[in-house]
Amino acid sequence: MAVVVGLAGLIGSYLGGELASRYAANNESLQLRAMAIAIAASGVLSILAYLSPNHYLAFLLMGLAFAGLTTVNGPLFATIQTLVPERIRAVSFALVYLFANLIGMGLGPLAAGALSDTFRPWAGEESLRYALVVLAPGYFWVAWHAWRASQTVARDLAVARIDAN
Repeated sequence: MAVVVGLAGLIGSYLGGELASRYAANNESLQLRAMAIAIAASGVLSILAYLSPNHYLAFLLMGLAFAGLTTVNGPLFATIQTLVPERIRAVSFALVYLFANLIGMGLGPLAAGALSDTFRPWAGEESLRYALVVLAPGYFWVAWHAWRASQTVARDLAVARIDAN
């Protein structure tokens, strides 16, 4: 799994930056819409991986899902850097990482484990699979927020430019 996630992360990060700079340079709205689509598609791929009866197929689907998720890294941080004034840019990145780590590495595994334990009486050894499926709508919640941000980012950038001057 480490090899799959590592390679997918490298490929996704590179592709996200390359595609954003090539096809959506200075178009944060398009970048955010692409992020929303990538996150939602990764959610679908993750659900399919969790429900996959074959571990080779599950690895392939998880690799594609992780590549899709990591494509958002470059455009997301570039958008933050564009929106946030220099004097508070470091704090904004720190807050993003704080919440990503609190939820992604703190609350997420705890919730998955608790749900898995709850499902164990009826799902047995498959309880973790179903716990992950139950948590998968989180992908779509994040994608919805990225899509909503794409609708206001042009106005937000205009305000940021006015404030910078």
